[in-house]
Amino acid sequence: MIGGLPGGHIEEDEMPDVAIARELLEGCGITPNYLAHKDFFIHSNGKIILAYVGEISDINLNSRQNELEGIPKWISLDEFKTVQIEPNYRNFVFENWPK
Repeated sequence: MIGGLPGGHIEEDEMPDVAIARELLEGCGITPNYLAHKDFFIHSNGKIILAYVGEISDINLNSRQNELEGIPKWISLDEFKTVQIEPNYRNFVFENWPK
């Protein structure tokens, strides 16, 4: 997604693994086949960011486009290199981009 990565907040009494799956469905309309907590870091605004990696096989972002700010799209690694984004996000994506 240009300008940011899917994310959100953990709701009261919600476990992080459940929250990330919910946020991906709500924000992108996708249900991952696999998700794993990979790392965490501190955002420049002081928030703790839990970072996950995952796998999806069915991509259909069009069903959610009208509800999202901006138009989500999949981009290549070369395109991602030009995106202005939180440095810790950038490093996480570079380190975990599929080879």
